[in-house]
Amino acid sequence: MLIHYSIASFELLERRLTNVEKDDVYDVFLRLGQRMQLTNLPMNFTAWQADRKLHLINDLEYSNYSAALFKQYKKHLGIVRYQLLRGAQTMVVPHIVRRLSGLNTLQLLKPMLFFYKLSEKIKLQQFFKSIILPSKYQHEIKEIDMEPDHLAA
Repeated sequence: MLIHYSIASFELLERRLTNVEKDDVYDVFLRLGQRMQLTNLPMNFTAWQADRKLHLINDLEYSNYSAALFKQYKKHLGIVRYQLLRGAQTMVVPHIVRRLSGLNTLQLLKPMLFFYKLSEKIKLQQFFKSIILPSKYQHEIKEIDMEPDHLAA
């Protein structure tokens, strides 16, 4: 899931990744899985794609737990942020997940994506984040966006 979302979100916000870049992304997660002592991991991106496809077909279902999770998202995010989340999910999840989760295929958030990308170019991204993201997390959000000291020089 994290591998797919890492690739899909980058491609949505930036550009298509090359096969070599996708292999690199997978390699990072493979090494992480190996450090966690996970076994039977596919050894490359191509093998992972085949394995993932089988898991999506055979192991995925929308359950009461799925419904409860979405209910909690709605409760804690509020209706506007919840709809933004659902719109963002629509743009990055696989088709089968979209169908099982009842996500809207119209992708109403796509036009907003243009303005989000533009906000980065004209240095207004922090302003848009302050509107969209909860105010009680503004400090943490700014911390995440700060360049590490060792890279700033």
